[in-house]
Amino acid sequence: MPLTDLNHFLVLTQDIEASRRFYIDALGMRDAPRPWAPFPGAWLAIGSQVCLHLAQANDDPAMLHHFGRSPGETLHGSGAVDHIAFYASDLQEFEQRLTRQSIPYRRRSIPQSSLEQIFVDDPDGVTIELNFPADALGSARGTLPDGAYADLTTAFSDAPDAATRYREIARFVDTHLRPVLFSINARVGRSMRLQRVYSSDEHAYPVGGTKDKEGTHFGETVLRGGQVLSSDGVDAIRQNFDDHRRILDLGGMSLLNVPIVADGACIGVLNAVLREPAVQAQQVELMQAVAGILAPGLRMHAVPAPDTDPA
Repeated sequence: MPLTDLNHFLVLTQDIEASRRFYIDALGMRDAPRPWAPFPGAWLAIGSQVCLHLAQANDDPAMLHHFGRSPGETLHGSGAVDHIAFYASDLQEFEQRLTRQSIPYRRRSIPQSSLEQIFVDDPDGVTIELNFPADALGSARGTLPDGAYADLTTAFSDAPDAATRYREIARFVDTHLRPVLFSINARVGRSMRLQRVYSSDEHAYPVGGTKDKEGTHFGETVLRGGQVLSSDGVDAIRQNFDDHRRILDLGGMSLLNVPIVADGACIGVLNAVLREPAVQAQQVELMQAVAGILAPGLRMHAVPAPDTDPA
């Protein structure tokens, strides 16, 4: 007779309350009634479906007998079961929830697939996979409230100085893209040199640092051509950037460079180092929209700055 449905999975946990709070607070499950058992535990549900049983992992004879375990048996991680997967919705809300709770996670895009994925470990090291439809990202404008871009434009215009304007842009990008690194770079005159005017990580990439892009694929594509440059995966990052080691050390898996264009010329570049192994069309669209807001307020540097950062 064929299988009809998944009933539940069991996690033997070192701390029932910590695991219970993780699955409720981080993943959005809810408590469910649990019948009596000779050992501590909890049942959790998605909607009306109970799918997770928690039980205390210890050397209690009743627990060991019930689950066929041996005293002192190691109970950490997924073991022979590599991970447990769920379908989910509202990818951005999930990322924000995990970030607010300081829970590390890994995000992955599947090329030629309809899924975006998040991987997170529960308190006992069990790997949980969350699968989101690719259209959960939506388009840049489509995923945001109607007034989001208007609010950003207003905040940008009302900011008292350039540093505050750049922070408003960075806050917006961080909310919607969660990049590993975000920077705003102004083109020095019409040269092939860029000067960093904002960086989300000033230790790795300090403000004021300059880069000469003469003779590079980046320079020809972005500065002269005014085109977006997407570097998907480690090999592309190594090929396109001489500071690839630093980018990879930060955890970057892809890199998006979007020109800031005014009067038909590139006057600067937005850089986003991303966790995903491939840049998504929606991410490009959002960054282009941000570049359009930023363009009127970004003035070209009239005099080249000295080289202060070889990266």
